[in-house]
Amino acid sequence: MIPKLQEYMNDSRIPLFLRKRNGKIYFQMQVDVAGEDGLRAETHCEFEKVQADDTEIIGKTAKKMLARFHEISDLTLTEFTELTGFDNVD
Repeated sequence: MIPKLQEYMNDSRIPLFLRKRNGKIYFQMQVDVAGEDGLRAETHCEFEKVQADDTEIIGKTAKKMLARFHEISDLTLTEFTELTGFDNVD
């Protein structure tokens, strides 16, 4: 049996959200940063916007944001601050 998409996504993180509006694609990348106790402490978001008809830029932007997600995900709050320089990620 092939699982439904929603069932497949229940246990997975979806780091990149895309929305299309007014001829633009809006990208939102969200990372939950762990506190020193290993629990989620803060949420960090990054945003990009590109023209909806520029498929090359859409692909490059998605790839860049997913790479960025893997670079900064699963860090402690201290590691995240050291890497990014952001003091307050919420």
